[in-house]
Parts: sequence; structure tokens; C-alpha cells
Amino acid sequence: MEVYARYFDTQDYSFRMDTLLCFGQSAELLGSAVLLNPGSSKCKEESLTCDELNKIREFYKDKKDVGDFDSWKKFSPDSTMREIERIFNGQHIDKKTELNGIIQIFNLFNLKNSDSDSAIKEMCQIENQYLFSNDIHLRFYNKIVYFGFGKKMLKYDILRKRACDILKMLLLQVKKIMKYCLKKMIFIIQCIFLELQANIKIF
Repeated sequence: MEVYARYFDTQDYSFRMDTLLCFGQSAELLGSAVLLNPGSSKCKEESLTCDELNKIREFYKDKKDVGDFDSWKKFSPDSTMREIERIFNGQHIDKKTELNGIIQIFNLFNLKNSDSDSAIKEMCQIENQYLFSNDIHLRFYNKIVYFGFGKKMLKYDILRKRACDILKMLLLQVKKIMKYCLKKMIFIIQCIFLELQANIKIF
């Protein structure tokens, strides 16, 4: 697993967003996970290679304009990321497969702090352009999504609202897809019926 993310380090706080867990050579999206906030994964000092930057560009080419690539850094995988890997590769159900593609990690807020209680308190006290990502619901691209932000967020209106908004927008997208699929299915059934009618011989 290789981990890349946009990283902004201010004098008092650090923010990590748009985290990508990369497996194998493919830049295809495997799915996403929405968590509470970035935890213990550490930013590495080494710069990204041209191949690594090109892989990120390849992933985003038909998705989102990420703009300046200077903010992209390499990270060490943490225990949560390993758990996400096990969920996606089927290890939990004893059907492990090799992953080849990219898993996105989003967070209800982007403040990096492995102590969630401390992170929430800090989140309530600061204002920063990197604190929240407001386009999460637009970036699932009809792939599987896991939610794992826990019960703590229920105590805080701002986090509860953000979680509800993401879920509501996701449900709206699912309804649109189902409506489109239903129309397509009805059209196919009508075509089959007309074809059958045309081939029925009356004796």
C-alpha cells in the first residue's frame, strides 16, 4: 500500500485531505471511506517521484481539478488504513484478493490528530479553509462507500449535520441511478415484447 494525500501544515495545526490508498499499478477507483478525521498516519519527508505524481494525475484526470500538486505528500499507512484494506480485499470474510486500484479516504473534518476527543475540541475552536471538504458527496463516482465516523460526532451539531448531508446527497444520487436503470429496463422489456409480437404467427 502506498498512501498519498494533500497536506497543509500551519504553525498550530496540520490538515490532511483527499487521501489515496494505492494498490498495484491501476489508477482505477475501487471505492471510498468516510471517517471522522485524519489520525496517526505520518507525513514522510521524501518528495513524490514523477511516477507517483503521474499516477495521482491519472486518477484525477476525469474526476476533479486538484490544481497545485505541490501540496501532495507521501504518508505511512496507519492501523485504520490497514483495516480499510482488509475490508476491501475481503480478508474479513476469508475471501482475500489482491487489490489493484485506489481507495479514497474522506473525513468529516480534516484536522490531523489521532486523539479524536482532542481533535473535536480543537475543531470547534478554529477557523481554517482546510478544515472541511465540501464536495465529498460528489466524489464517490458510483463506487462502494463505507462510513466509519463513529458515535462521537452525534454530540456535535456541526459534525452530525455534515454526516447527514453527505448521506442525504448519496441517497439522492442512488435514487437517480435507480430511476435511470428502471427506465432502461422498461425500455428493454418493451423492445423484447415488440419483437416477440412481431414473430408470433397466428394460425
